[in-house]
Amino acid sequence: GAVSQIESVEIWASPKITVHMPEVVLNTEENELVSTYMTDILTLLQERMAKYILGTDTTSHEEFREKLKEYHIEEVTQCYQDACDRFNAR
Repeated sequence: GAVSQIESVEIWASPKITVHMPEVVLNTEENELVSTYMTDILTLLQERMAKYILGTDTTSHEEFREKLKEYHIEEVTQCYQDACDRFNAR
């Protein structure tokens, strides 16, 4: 009801950061890979978001996932996972 909506607004309006992400550092090889692919990935995401908001997106979620794979999202994600694993192992 209205009470939960008001509570939700108050929660989302308060700029408290309760989750802190570790300051992970990519190594040279990872940084090069991420630099190579991330701009195209972000562009794809922004274009998809705009089309989704405008209601002009005709691709399925599965098609979008496959497109991200073509843009090497799995390799980029693995770079960040490896960096996070190194951080956690120290």
